[in-house]
Amino acid sequence: MTDRTLIKFEASLFDSCVEKSVLVSDIHLDDIAQTMFTKANPISCLRSSNDHVEDSVYFFNLLALRSPILCYRYRHYYVAIGGFMTLIKIKRAIDQAVLSKEKMIPVKLINKKPAENIRRAFIQFDVVNDLLIKCFVSDTKKISRCLRSWFHKQEEKRSIYQSEEWLTLFPQLNTAKKLARYLSISEKDL
Repeated sequence: MTDRTLIKFEASLFDSCVEKSVLVSDIHLDDIAQTMFTKANPISCLRSSNDHVEDSVYFFNLLALRSPILCYRYRHYYVAIGGFMTLIKIKRAIDQAVLSKEKMIPVKLINKKPAENIRRAFIQFDVVNDLLIKCFVSDTKKISRCLRSWFHKQEEKRSIYQSEEWLTLFPQLNTAKKLARYLSISEKDL
């Protein structure tokens, strides 16, 4: 399934995006991400969810460049719709007093707030890409809980894998069996 507005927005992303250094404390989660993460927090599913960066050399600036945070401006702050793992890692380091509360990081800034369906698709893609495609999670039950929390199952469909929003992002993975095979995990709890 394809959504022309998503394709058009994604195609123009480089033209509508600039890099800007901002205070980490001025970056907030988009309300869609906040709702999704309240249902199933992606950090709690990670293999290294208890990682600590204290007393270690950690390349936060490189992290921000390699996995940038994608934001739009809203009033006097920036709202993240991508790069959540980077944002959470940096905020955790600030909470642990490894980084200064005045830490500035580069973000990719979109010139205007995208429509709700675009924000939702970008957020879903970002977290699913990190959790599944980059294989940050291998526990089938955790994967299932996150996906079922983040994607709506349409009533006439058998599972979330046949839902329009899932098929827009991952059309080749339209069954639990195909997803399990792709991830090399058991289909049992998926």
